[in-house]
Amino acid sequence: MSILKKHLTLLAFTVLFSTIAFSQTAKLVKADKNFANFNFQSAIEHYLALVKSGYKATTKGHVTARLGDSYRLINDPKNAELWYRIAVESDNCEPITYFYLAQVLRSNQKYDEIGKWLNKYLKSVPEHDAGIKELANFRSYDKIYSDSTGIF
Repeated sequence: MSILKKHLTLLAFTVLFSTIAFSQTAKLVKADKNFANFNFQSAIEHYLALVKSGYKATTKGHVTARLGDSYRLINDPKNAELWYRIAVESDNCEPITYFYLAQVLRSNQKYDEIGKWLNKYLKSVPEHDAGIKELANFRSYDKIYSDSTGIF
């Protein structure tokens, strides 16, 4: 292969990968803008498009956490749980994601898992009052629910 063909091939790959990277960045900016403007349904659509297109590993935690946030904020805890579980497995997961996962687990009545995620959150952010209160409430769930039997 001649030097010219090598350079043209290299240039073509560079342009292709730059276009893909720019396209993902533009989609992420659009999704984040919708999220910031409380347009969660549109944000979900854009974040899902990023997931389907094979988002970059560096944005995986952000995209999946925002999907969890968006579903949580439109009161869809089942989908929120799905995306938060993916987010907490990523390398760049923010601690608040553990807290939100615990909250949606409570909504989904998966009480046996809540303590794990609250404790993980409080190890990262030990002074967070809401996290401390949530953990204290979690520890009294058995008493609360046993006291309310027969009410419903």
